[in-house]
Amino acid sequence: MKNPQGLLFLFLLTVYNFSLSAQDCQKLIWADEFNDSDLNLAYWNYDIGNGCPDLCGWGNNEEQYYTDSKQNVRIENGKLIISALEDTIGGMKFSSGKITTKNKVDFRYGRIEASVKLPESQGLWPALWMLSTDDIYGEWPKSGEIDIFELLGHEPNKILGTIHTGLPWQFIKGEYVLGGNQTFKDDFHTVAFEWGPDTVTWFVDDIPYHQVTSDSLLPWQPFQEDFHLILNVAVGGNLPGFTDSSTILPQTMEVDYVRVYSYIKDLRIRGEQPVIGEQGLKYKTFFIEGASYDWNVPEGTTIIEGQGSNEITVDWGCSPGNVTLEIQTDCDSSVMEFEVIEFAKTKISGSQIIERKKSNLVYSVPEMDNATYEWTVPEDAIIVNGQGTSEITLDWGCSPGMVAVEINSPCELISTEISIELRNYIVSGSAFVPENSPGQIYKIDPINNVTYHWTVPDGAVITSGNGTNQISVDFGNESGRIEVEIMGECGSNKFGIDVLISILSIYCDFDGTDLDFATFGGASFEKIPNLLKSGIDTSDHIGKSRKDPGAVDWGGIFADLGGELNFTDNPYINMKVYAQKSGIVKFKIEDLSGGTTPVEIDLELTKPNEWVNLVYDFSGQPDKTYDRIALFFDFGDVDTSDWFFDDIIGSSGPMVVSTRKITTTDFNAFPNPTLGKLTIDLSAIASFYDTSHIKLVNHLGQIVFEQKIQSINNQISLELPSLTPGAYFLTIEQNDLTYLKKIVVN
Repeated sequence: MKNPQGLLFLFLLTVYNFSLSAQDCQKLIWADEFNDSDLNLAYWNYDIGNGCPDLCGWGNNEEQYYTDSKQNVRIENGKLIISALEDTIGGMKFSSGKITTKNKVDFRYGRIEASVKLPESQGLWPALWMLSTDDIYGEWPKSGEIDIFELLGHEPNKILGTIHTGLPWQFIKGEYVLGGNQTFKDDFHTVAFEWGPDTVTWFVDDIPYHQVTSDSLLPWQPFQEDFHLILNVAVGGNLPGFTDSSTILPQTMEVDYVRVYSYIKDLRIRGEQPVIGEQGLKYKTFFIEGASYDWNVPEGTTIIEGQGSNEITVDWGCSPGNVTLEIQTDCDSSVMEFEVIEFAKTKISGSQIIERKKSNLVYSVPEMDNATYEWTVPEDAIIVNGQGTSEITLDWGCSPGMVAVEINSPCELISTEISIELRNYIVSGSAFVPENSPGQIYKIDPINNVTYHWTVPDGAVITSGNGTNQISVDFGNESGRIEVEIMGECGSNKFGIDVLISILSIYCDFDGTDLDFATFGGASFEKIPNLLKSGIDTSDHIGKSRKDPGAVDWGGIFADLGGELNFTDNPYINMKVYAQKSGIVKFKIEDLSGGTTPVEIDLELTKPNEWVNLVYDFSGQPDKTYDRIALFFDFGDVDTSDWFFDDIIGSSGPMVVSTRKITTTDFNAFPNPTLGKLTIDLSAIASFYDTSHIKLVNHLGQIVFEQKIQSINNQISLELPSLTPGAYFLTIEQNDLTYLKKIVVN
């Protein structure tokens, strides 16, 4: 929707004027004028990182790392400043700021208003938005999202107002465009959002430009719950688009104030469900200037402090009941309740997974007036202090067990317990290695006062580290188990990882097998978290290369393999590549001794913005001669765009024999990750009555499951054998095509 004009503008303005007259009793319930010297941490949280591991790239392939540095978030001259900088941190090339009010200041209904001046440049994305605080209806977008404003940096005269819900995901978007040659960077503008039980409306400078009602977007129930505010400046991603040579940094968003107004009938009491006799619980609502507050609690419960204010502290008695509050302003009154139908169960707080022989562990229950406490712990654990009180400190022994307490309160006798488990250590390292692979690292987190003894498969040799928490292993051609026996006061415990030797040659997958890449000709390289998980590449880490300003068009990266390429068994080298543009990807093999002429193969990446498997055919080249590879991304061009790559693997043939696009929409396999049961939906790819040859292949090419099925149904259900947890490739061969998807087994 564009800036309202004509009859539509007059209609909305009439609605808005009516709204203003009805808002005489709306009161300011919260504001941050940003007049302090630092960010008010009673109001705001810093959201730090790049979203990994749960939501790398914040679900949008964004290019920034959020920090709590004053370079990115600060108060300056009475304004909040959020700055996006070209500042490599956390594997990202940009830094920025993101702050939220989650669980500190949460809202339901009202008018939210801010005065802002916004940045502009390709890839910039400043926003004030809201997410559900309690996610009552499930993960995004089921619990809803409200975008009070967003600006895309390449459209500096336009802001967007959007509301999201689902599933299936749906949204309704409106837009406001400044007149003339104005942009939102030129001056401050007031953005506002009015939110009621059935209607939401967006404003710029008190001009309404977008409205959504409960009739036009279902489900609507999520927008009747508490939401929190988010202020941030994102950089790059699917939206607003990636940065490029036109992007100018640093850029800042300035916020003069954020204010929230509400009717008192829409306010809630926030607090915790109590347990019997619990002391010191707090219940509160928003502070309104000039309002009176009258609290009431059940019989036997005492208001310790706060009567007459917006927050009280309560010592509970023996009977549940509602906390009620009557608020009176100069033009309205309202009564609200916090419902306590029954007491919450008393729970013990403390660590449930611990180290053996761990000291100074603390376990506690809510304190109750005039109560006695009797704690019990396993035989080899010792209560150091606190027996008879609501909190104990103990030293643990060698066994798992229960921590229990019996509370003799004036109300009743209460018993509760918590199960304590011992930490299970993980041996980290590659579960898949090529034959005769040297220098593979395996390690376990260090443990105090223990000795380590490692064992490896037949044909493998521990070259360093035995007796420590980390070893280096040279493999032969035998699969087997890497295992460490840890011996200490608690006896002997063994932990390990199964390792499979592959007929493939995995030169680099960034998730266990890395190469030490160096650069030349002005190119750069770094290993980063995979923010581009999609299609044929959902691994955790990938490589990134680009040509820095001033680089030559043949700039690239290279790595020594530590051994010679085996072209007799594996003459094809596969490599996954992702870029935002088309270009030549040159793969060069070299002989460090200089005795054999280098060989180069050029392949063109023709599909931007998706992972593509490039297959380099080195058939006919001398075996076990070449021991260095060089990669040239966007060969012949000096563009500074990022190029991403992964899974450099040698094989006896192309690992992806289908030339069609392979994405998660081609066929669906679920659940993924799986515990052993897998359902495959063939409806998008299968020709009915043809045979589907299904294989599950480990990361190094070994078939661990195989089945042929007549495709007479859309879905096939499989019971997989017991497998080592990790990544596998699910292939479906039908006629002359092969379809590929990565599957994770937990």
